Amino acid sequence: MRSRGAPPKQEAAGAHARQTPAETGAAAQDIAKASDTKDLGLVRAQLAAVRPILDPTLRLNRSVLERWAAFGDQIGLLDGRPDVSKTFDFTLARR
Repeated sequence: MRSRGAPPKQEAAGAHARQTPAETGAAAQDIAKASDTKDLGLVRAQLAAVRPILDPTLRLNRSVLERWAAFGDQIGLLDGRPDVSKTFDFTLARR
């Protein structure tokens, strides 16, 4: 069942977020179909690239993010220092 307002390719990616790497073939096919592409190699590479951020055991570390914000601002990577508390939703990934 589709979520209200979720584009098909984001819904397909979310539906497969907890799959093991061995199960990503079906995910790649679903996402490719929803995205109107036949390049399964590209879709598989994209899934492999984002897999770490889809890991349900991922936890946000506020002190690391604060250091990233300061560093990004210091070297000009970011347009000003982001407010980590407002930029990241720490309630989504509880410790």
